[in-house]
Amino acid sequence: MATDPRINILYADVPDQVGVDGPMSDIVEWLMGGTTTLKVLSIVGFGGLGKTTLAMEVFRRVEAQFGCRAFAAVSQKLDMKLLKDLLSQVAQGADGMDTWEEGRLIRKLRECLLNKRYLIIIDDVWSKSAWEKVRCALPQNNHSSRILTTTRIESVAKSCCSDPDDPIYRIEPLNESDSKVLFFKRIFGDKEGCPPQLKEVSNQIMKKCCGSPLATISIASLLASKPVMLKEQREKLLISIGSALEKNPDLEGMKQILSLSYYDLPYHLKICFLYLSFFPEDFKIERDSLIQQWIPEGFVGIERGLSVEEVAEGYFNELINRSMVQPMDINCDGRAHACRVHDVMLELILSKAIEENFVT
Repeated sequence: MATDPRINILYADVPDQVGVDGPMSDIVEWLMGGTTTLKVLSIVGFGGLGKTTLAMEVFRRVEAQFGCRAFAAVSQKLDMKLLKDLLSQVAQGADGMDTWEEGRLIRKLRECLLNKRYLIIIDDVWSKSAWEKVRCALPQNNHSSRILTTTRIESVAKSCCSDPDDPIYRIEPLNESDSKVLFFKRIFGDKEGCPPQLKEVSNQIMKKCCGSPLATISIASLLASKPVMLKEQREKLLISIGSALEKNPDLEGMKQILSLSYYDLPYHLKICFLYLSFFPEDFKIERDSLIQQWIPEGFVGIERGLSVEEVAEGYFNELINRSMVQPMDINCDGRAHACRVHDVMLELILSKAIEENFVT
């Protein structure tokens, strides 16, 4: 099975997150200080800059200081799933809420949070209307409660932080030093492990990613999947990335960069990858459930000495190895029991699925 012994190192441990220490310290300082009234901070930046990663690390750092805490993601189409997710994390005795209507969910959330010090993180807010609906469920109190949001849209960040004392944190791309650490460690296992003859072209490839953690680790993962890559092959890859970023490092440019990783997938993994277009945005995809959907579709091949389930789990692990999906629920044995698809990657999957006439 194509298990990845580096999963714990690359994804699970806080010390190995690159470029988050400074921003995390700034945000934690703001969260833990100041007035006792409710405050809101919004992290804003384009897709792939690491807003969710930063928010999650902040949450882990300070969650023990709050009586109630919750972390939930907003999909582009806001529905009651978000309110139910929040309520399940903060409420005791909310059984049967699957049948509750929206007003009852909001009232119960307000009741649970009104007299407690709470920390709520709302990830990936797409619109002012979505924020307003969530905000009405989070009551004002004088217990030093805090709300942290992330968004790609400046106007949405301003809507979240309508009070003059509520700051907007504009996340910056990785600096050159942090980009090198992330890039070289993913490929060579060590930031100093790059062979001298490949340093110049590797530096150029890394710089073309313009400090985007998502683009950097995606391209590094593509290179890491190659047993040997000659200098000429890396230069060819550099030209491909350069053409994708001739203008600005916007979302479209990043999608083109990530397309390189898609085209590099073997045929059987392309099909399994495109199948992820069936799942909604921000959905937690359980590994075993996904495997049991791939198998009857006929996507999983036969390998000598392995069961079809073991082959399918190898496919799942290989998608993680290549950074095409983000692992979740990592066990002590290094196995991820679920995954999530980054928003930018989901847009790529949807466009490729239509282009290939696979899912429409």
